Amino acid sequence: MSDVLLVHAEDSSTMGFVGSMPPLGLAWLATSLRGAGASVRILDPQVEDDSFEDVFESERPSVLGISVTTAARFRAFEYVKTARASDPKTLTVLGGPHVTCAAQDTLDHLPELDAVVRGEGETPFTEICRRQLDGRRDFEDIGSLSWRREGRPVHNENTSRVEDLDSLGFPARDLLANELYGLENEFVGGRASHIMASRGCPYRCSFCSAGAIWDHRVTFRTPGHVVEEMLHLRDEYGAEGIRFMDALVTVRKSFTIALCEEIKRRGAVMPWECEIRVDTVDEEMLRAMREAGCYYLDFGVESINPVMLKRMKKNITPEQISKILELSYNLGFKTKVFFTIGHIEETLDQAMETLRFIRKNKRYITRIGGGVGINIFPGTEVERFAKDEGLLPEGFHWSSPYHQEENLRFSTAPSVPILIQPQFTWRELHLMRRRHLFQKLRDPQVVRANLRKLRGRAALARLRSLAGAAFGHGRSALKKDGKSP
Repeated sequence: MSDVLLVHAEDSSTMGFVGSMPPLGLAWLATSLRGAGASVRILDPQVEDDSFEDVFESERPSVLGISVTTAARFRAFEYVKTARASDPKTLTVLGGPHVTCAAQDTLDHLPELDAVVRGEGETPFTEICRRQLDGRRDFEDIGSLSWRREGRPVHNENTSRVEDLDSLGFPARDLLANELYGLENEFVGGRASHIMASRGCPYRCSFCSAGAIWDHRVTFRTPGHVVEEMLHLRDEYGAEGIRFMDALVTVRKSFTIALCEEIKRRGAVMPWECEIRVDTVDEEMLRAMREAGCYYLDFGVESINPVMLKRMKKNITPEQISKILELSYNLGFKTKVFFTIGHIEETLDQAMETLRFIRKNKRYITRIGGGVGINIFPGTEVERFAKDEGLLPEGFHWSSPYHQEENLRFSTAPSVPILIQPQFTWRELHLMRRRHLFQKLRDPQVVRANLRKLRGRAALARLRSLAGAAFGHGRSALKKDGKSP
């Protein structure tokens, strides 16, 4: 039995692909809880076969903590209801990106839920667990907590962010089924592990809630602490490469340069991948990263149209995009570039401009990421726009049943709304989907990479469907449209 059961609510629309990300946030919580003397178990149904019901019955935890994304919210709600029915004394707590931005909505419509931890969880969640284990439920002074006082939701003020991330220690990976995550270093091979060097994002992109969740601030671990964990992953878990899960490793040049220098000084050079913005890197930084083992860059470009880049608050320019793509290619990086279509007020012509850019610059793009159809997430400008323009179903709230089967054609969860606008309806989205897929699946490397990740017949059928859309009836539709992709 464990004092605390931590669960990573899974998104049921993963399409049968392997390579899931381990819940490092929960593993960090576990480290904090252990430091407070609590016993902990982590359950990750995305890779483990044990059912939630069986694990809950065997553990009989005093506290159930569930990390939930918007795509997985209904599964998390089911777990909360199951726990309450099985043991009414268990304290039920949700945390994670969805409920951070939809705490009131969730508490209003899920009576079985006791509390929501907003944002960073180590301090408030550890304190909740300590009081629950002591037989207390006086939560008035716990910051960043939404809970029920006499049955009514109340929201305590936000607590201060954790400034000294090193003090949190390493995530408790011994509680994770590390061998089941199936992550490898693309192109170079070898087993990879995830790591985070910072928390937060200072930007305000219209489609993303990360900035709001982290209050548009970034905190950093020290380079030495990050490299110590890299060596720990190499020596204790057999990692042959690293994938940084930070929203943006390159947001502060001095930190990135210092990290690269520390990697080299400690003999920790190994292949690694990270996400960048084209306005946060220059040749000096990219050279330093390359020398320290970085071989793969993920670019969040989204659009090449300057009007759209400004409208979505990306605040980068087509000139910056072209310059950094070419520079990265010349320095020997592999690149995965994310393009997304269907943004607020985007037109078909503006979206076509992006696809033409992809085709023209294919030599600089190793992988095409992203897709067609902008998901609506709580806490984003896209959500506010959709509500103001009446683009969500009447009476919609985040805890009411929602299922849009059409979303599966766009490889996104049917439980998350897609932004549908008068000038960019389902028809336009389908047209752009076919063209976007054609760009992706015409590359044999992409097909081979996806085949390696397949697990089960359902995933293979899904890949056939995508290929058919791009090369079969997709081409017919293109001919009818009278335009080349």
